[in-house]
Amino acid sequence: MTLTLITLGAALAQDSAPVETPPAEPAAAEPAQPTAPKPAPVIVAPPPAPAAPPPPTLGRAGGSFGLGIAIGSPAGVSGRFALGELAAAQFSAGAALGRPGTLGATADYTLVFKPFAPSIEDYSVPLYLGVGFKAEVDTLNERSFVGPRVVGGATVIAAELPVELYLEVAPTFYFLESLSWAVDGQIGLRYYFQAS
Repeated sequence: MTLTLITLGAALAQDSAPVETPPAEPAAAEPAQPTAPKPAPVIVAPPPAPAAPPPPTLGRAGGSFGLGIAIGSPAGVSGRFALGELAAAQFSAGAALGRPGTLGATADYTLVFKPFAPSIEDYSVPLYLGVGFKAEVDTLNERSFVGPRVVGGATVIAAELPVELYLEVAPTFYFLESLSWAVDGQIGLRYYFQAS
């Protein structure tokens, strides 16, 4: 009986002892899901402004050197050599209209300004302004005049033609042989030779 009680007490003691449970394994972390990149903002550029019409160009055929005739002071031969698009050197020589026995010659350096477009297509009208000298000889009275001058004018150019019509005015201040002044005018036509 005693043995039975001892066995029963041992069994109860064993049943009442705390049962140790193994620690739970940590749950495996789920792999991070890749996030889709945010779409870049779309920038809509405004439509380009319409291109401005090109400025009128000289449009003359032929080469750089033009030679022709002139009426005025002096009246005779007239020549012009283009130094690019913005400058030119010109000369003229001949007799003075209305003054028998008077011979003159001029030489000028001019700057060419942007042409303005006339109402007629295929034509341009460049303007020019420059400085130069004039020499004049009065063979009847044996007198000579030399002095600087300011020249301004306009040329009329037809597209694809090697010619130009020009009109100019030139105030001149003589200091040899006496101090005096005059206003010269000239109209002429030049033909530009094609360089070979």
